[in-house]
Amino acid sequence: MIFLLLACGDKNTDTASTSVPEWCADEIDVNYENFGEGFLLTHCQGCHSSSAPNRFGAPESVIFDTSDEVDVWRDSIYRVIFTDESMPPAGGITDDELTLVEIWLGCDL
Repeated sequence: MIFLLLACGDKNTDTASTSVPEWCADEIDVNYENFGEGFLLTHCQGCHSSSAPNRFGAPESVIFDTSDEVDVWRDSIYRVIFTDESMPPAGGITDDELTLVEIWLGCDL
């Protein structure tokens, strides 16, 4: 698995992180449309959708309905999946999905 060095702030507000890592050129094309949207629907939007009937304590401001909203939280999504390992709380992400998440969050900038 490839390891990325992404900022670990609560919210990604810095635009300096928009350069694509060199290793991305060797990876398959994984983006919001062909992977991220479905991944988020399956693993995240139960709590992080604006229309979630019960957010189970997820902060009201953390919404993943669109690719623009995901971009705001990109670094935090990475952190809680790979560093904190606290999301999703029910688990269920396969090793193959983790690899694709890492490519998506690191290369689809």
